Amino acid sequence: MSISTKQFNYIKKDKKFVTEISLLGDSPFFRIFPDSCDLGCSIRSEKTGQIAQFYIYRTHYNPNEPEEVTHWDLKPTPESIRKMPGLKDVTMIIFND
Repeated sequence: MSISTKQFNYIKKDKKFVTEISLLGDSPFFRIFPDSCDLGCSIRSEKTGQIAQFYIYRTHYNPNEPEEVTHWDLKPTPESIRKMPGLKDVTMIIFND
């Protein structure tokens, strides 16, 4: 399942997609590589219809509640960057609201 780019705010100067997980419905994360346990999500460009996969590279926790996730940082997979070079240096933040 891919998520429309309409579900994100895009901060052009920072090359960053930002959203809240509650806006994405059921958990958007799935195993993106069949031979690993890396989680991520797919987004679909409303302009081009192309789909890119992003993987979670960092999970942030509430310092006062160590088991509570505050947000996830994601990057495009190498394969997505090969297909869409404009994704180089793009990141994504999904906040756990």
